[in-house]
Formats: sequence, structure tokens, C-alpha cells
Amino acid sequence: MADKQSFRTFYWKRWHSLSGMFIVGFFVIMHLYTNSFAGMGESAYNDAIKRSMENPWQLALEIIFLYIPLLFHLALGLTFIFKAKYNTIRYGYLDNWRFFLQRMSGLGLALFIGAHFFKTRIGYWLHGTPKEGWYAHMHEAFTSEWFVIPIYVLGILGVMFHLGNGLWTFTNTMGWTKGVESQRKMKIYSIIFMLVIAVMGFYPLYMLTTGK
Repeated sequence: MADKQSFRTFYWKRWHSLSGMFIVGFFVIMHLYTNSFAGMGESAYNDAIKRSMENPWQLALEIIFLYIPLLFHLALGLTFIFKAKYNTIRYGYLDNWRFFLQRMSGLGLALFIGAHFFKTRIGYWLHGTPKEGWYAHMHEAFTSEWFVIPIYVLGILGVMFHLGNGLWTFTNTMGWTKGVESQRKMKIYSIIFMLVIAVMGFYPLYMLTTGK
């Protein structure tokens, strides 16, 4: 019985890693890429959002290739979060903290993505494109309340860590980094990936907040 349970866990963790890196990760990068058009000005940003929103296949593609995999990743992630045994207090090693923070950042991102989805996608489905345009709409959203920016800063940091550290754990889970040296190199690559995500996240946030 224990062997069957271990076998199932073995493969569920791999499906969880695959859905996180190749589907959710791809969407996050493309989403940040679209937001980066804020650096080119209001017209460029509005056009970029318009192209992504008005694709006739957009909703079907999002349901099949984003929402279903995201819910799958979230459901498995929550299972792993509540079943995991945390020993950071007794064994304060870096890898133990990485393990703990990976799961806590996932829990925080579930709340952040849910709120962001409600603010942007649900609002669009109910009310359509904002009359003032997406650039002005996002600028107003970021500057309307003092707590919005701190929440987004924490959200971007969570995405940065979860994806960057997820890249390292993904290669371990898949058995691609078996030696000490290969794992050391992958840690370096994951840090570089974190920095790239940070730039892609904070740059449009700055531009949309300042309205430059």
C-alpha cells in the first residue's frame, strides 16, 4: 500500500512541476511581456492589451491552456502544502527554507492571482474595455489606494521566487540535475531567472504607477 502511494506521489509531483513550469510559467512570462509595452507609452500599451483581449479564440485558449492547468496546479499545490512536514526551526538549512518559502509563496500567489483575475478579467467580461483605456485604468487602479502598490510588490516578489526557485526544484524533480555541480549551476540559473522576472514585473508596474 505504501509503495502504491509513493508511486502515485512520484508521478503527481512530476505533473505538478510540468504544469507549473511549462503552462503557468509560460503564461506569466507572456503576461509580463504584454505589460512591458507600458514602457513604450499609453498608446502602445492599450494596443497590446487590445490585441490580447480581442482575439476571438482568447477565452477558449485561456480555459483550456491556462485556467484548467492553473486549477490543477493549485489543487495539487494545496495538497502538498498541507501534507508537507516543515522543520525550518529545528533544521534552519537554506534548502529547508527554500522548501518552506516555495509552498508559502504558492499559497500567497493563489490569493494574489485570484484578486488580480477578478480585477482585470472579470471586470472586462462584465464591463468591457474601460472607457478611459487600459493604461489610464491601470494607473488609476494602482494609485487609488495606498495598499495596492505594496500588494503588487509582494505579488511580483512571490512570482519571482516561486518561478525562479520552481525552475530549480523542477529540474530536481525530473531527475535532470543529479550531481552536486549540476545542481549548483542550476541554482545560479534560477537566480538569473528570478532577476529577469523581477525586471519584467517591476518595470511595467513603475511605468503604470508613475504614468510616464
